[in-house]
Amino acid sequence: MATATPTAMTQETTAPRVTGGVLIPYLLILLAHAPLVYVHLQQLWSRPHYQFFPLVLLASASIMIMRARSNNVAWHRVTRWSVLLSRGFLLASTVLLTLAFLRLSPLGAYVSCLLTLAAMILRLGLPAWGPWSLLLLLIRVPYGQDVALIQWMQRVTTQLSSTALDTIHVEHIAEGNILTFPGRSLFVEEACSGVVSMLAIVACAGILAVWWKRSLLHGVTLIATGLFWAGAMNVVRVVMIAIALDRYGIDLTEGWRHEAVGLCVFVVSLVALFSTDRLLLFLLAPVPMNPLAGYWPYAEENWLVRLWNACAGAESDQDSFDAYGDYVDDWADPVDEEESTTTSRVGSVGRAQPSRLAPRPWEWAFALLFLLIGSAQVYAGIGPFSIAPPVNPSALDLAAEDLPDTLAGWKQIDFEEQHRDTSSVFGEHSRLWTYRNGPFLVRLSVDFVFPEWHELTACYAGTGWTIDSRTRSDDDSTRMAAMLTKPNGEQAFLLFDLFDSDGREYVSPTGSFMHPQLRRIFGGEATRFTLPAYYQVQALAGVPGTSLSEDGRRAMTDLFIEFEEHIRVLVAGQGAVGESDDLNTDSGELEIQEAQMKAAEGQSSHVE
Repeated sequence: MATATPTAMTQETTAPRVTGGVLIPYLLILLAHAPLVYVHLQQLWSRPHYQFFPLVLLASASIMIMRARSNNVAWHRVTRWSVLLSRGFLLASTVLLTLAFLRLSPLGAYVSCLLTLAAMILRLGLPAWGPWSLLLLLIRVPYGQDVALIQWMQRVTTQLSSTALDTIHVEHIAEGNILTFPGRSLFVEEACSGVVSMLAIVACAGILAVWWKRSLLHGVTLIATGLFWAGAMNVVRVVMIAIALDRYGIDLTEGWRHEAVGLCVFVVSLVALFSTDRLLLFLLAPVPMNPLAGYWPYAEENWLVRLWNACAGAESDQDSFDAYGDYVDDWADPVDEEESTTTSRVGSVGRAQPSRLAPRPWEWAFALLFLLIGSAQVYAGIGPFSIAPPVNPSALDLAAEDLPDTLAGWKQIDFEEQHRDTSSVFGEHSRLWTYRNGPFLVRLSVDFVFPEWHELTACYAGTGWTIDSRTRSDDDSTRMAAMLTKPNGEQAFLLFDLFDSDGREYVSPTGSFMHPQLRRIFGGEATRFTLPAYYQVQALAGVPGTSLSEDGRRAMTDLFIEFEEHIRVLVAGQGAVGESDDLNTDSGELEIQEAQMKAAEGQSSHVE
């Protein structure tokens, strides 16, 4: 008995050895996530402000592997509680991946994948919580709120830049995200891909905090200061571009000059980030405790010091203080600068020999269940097997003569083509027609393409408009109506809607438990998952006088409805409007579609 107890206790403190056998179930589970996670990464790449994600994936995987193979990094103990929590994470991951598949939610599948990685870390005792936390940066803000956040950042950048330009006496007018100079208007989105670099700086701050093994408080503070430095540098960039344009006639918004300015700003932001990290090392360093408090009951122990050390991430009073105080070694070997030793209960010091772990039956059961879900994804053609529809050539070929000179009583007076950068929140391509009817002037536009619902009111808010109201134009469609005003009293009426490459109107996945496209696949009406590509139609009309009459609103709505029907047929081909009922199979939805078709037929006869 005297020798059995120390042996058992020594086993408890040893780190597990990661062998191929215990990894196989978890690798199979991760493989089952691959189709939908692949779509999630595709969606991230289609958004320029998330195109830093390969750097995050590479950094997370590299640090995780290096720490797992290092002899100087302590592994976590595998206890009954950690195994039980690991099972809970796997169960939650199973439910979440099932829902993500039924709802065709790549974001849900990615979160499920993170839960699986957390379960693996707990089960194996991997020292990988830092690299795992980096993957949280790739959780995309849903429902287009990331675009709304970017536009808010652009407005703040514009306001601060305007204040700086006023200070140095540069004549300009700031309106929304636009800085207007004599003879030239500068949109902040053009002058500054700064929000893209802002998110990249945040990602770099997170990577550095994990690489240098900073505490949670230190890492969060470093990321917050990264936001500050990136925002400040964006203001500097806008001011530089404005001064060069206004005083020297040099355009820094295009070509190699723009890229050079962006690179310089990014480098300066990184240097400021490094400097901030050194300052935080000093400010957040643990405070040494009274050395007598550990074994002499009469020695005073300061609980505030202990609380501060806990927040600062101190593992022990003196060891962590020494590690934080050694700045030179920290820079020389950023990953492995904190050498840790494992002390067994029998008094031996050093890294304990790892024990082997074998996969349990419940891990194989989870792996089989996940493989079934993964097989269903492959059957539905999700992931690398999905279809990415190109931009319809008919949309690129739209011209003035594609719409009649007179439409719903309105007279066409102008046409314009617009091409933007692929990162533009307004869409890469636009075709605009201008129609007049008495005192009303309406701009009709088709903008494309968008990967999801595009909240157009947020774009107009970025150009200086205030959104007074936003409502659904009618209950049987996704068409939206909004009233806009500017500080000078100018008013406008906005209508907009979206449809896909086949002419079907935008369908939110909130209408039924199973996603409509998945129902079409399993119903035999489609063979593979199709990545969404939406075309936006809009009508913007200035409001003469102080308010818009009901007759004026009705006339503009009738014009927009006919315009949308024409564009659907031109972009998606004949009969596209009638195909929207493929997405709905229950009787209530069919009745709505039949009502829309009857209304469309009546409007078509009115046009003729």
